[in-house]
Amino acid sequence: MRKSAIFVLIIAILVSMLSGCSNENLTNRDEISFIAKILQIDGDIVTVSPMERDGSLRPSDKITFNVKDLNDIGASVGDTVNVSYDGIIADSYPGIVNACSWSIVNKADDQVIVPPAPNTRQPSIMVNDTYYFITGLSASIEIDENDYLGVVTSIVPLSQIPTMNGQSNFVLEGTPYAEYEDGIVALIDGKWVIFELWDDELVNAYVDH
Repeated sequence: MRKSAIFVLIIAILVSMLSGCSNENLTNRDEISFIAKILQIDGDIVTVSPMERDGSLRPSDKITFNVKDLNDIGASVGDTVNVSYDGIIADSYPGIVNACSWSIVNKADDQVIVPPAPNTRQPSIMVNDTYYFITGLSASIEIDENDYLGVVTSIVPLSQIPTMNGQSNFVLEGTPYAEYEDGIVALIDGKWVIFELWDDELVNAYVDH
């Protein structure tokens, strides 16, 4: 118990030393974003579990950061958030990052919310050579496994766009998806989240961005 308390204290001290990103850093193209679920909030210290562990985040399954100098977004344990940081992660467990900004993607008991965030692309899935984009809404439906179109087979960071069928920049590998009205739905956190088609002009702008 004593060792655990000392460990937590060390982590808190390390994180408190991070002063947040400066205005210069906020416009830095090297800033990186990731999607994560909040595991714990202890004052200004937030611990999350990344939904994607690519690049510098691997192999950390827990990340801690200080939100003292960030906007109060009304986050709660269980919420899914988009965290932007300066690209550096401390060699510790949990991993520690210097968060520049954060925003809510999905409330634990609410609809999916995807506000604009620096250096991120619209969450999407590519199915049958077509992009489907998240709407922020969920459908109260049940879908039999036999009616699935498929599952997400690979992911890319939210800063990139999918380039092959079954790929997403938002949901985890293995996430099932199915046809729904004029679009598709994907099973995210136990809810069928609606993804829609965009017109050609918007899609072209998305791909060429």
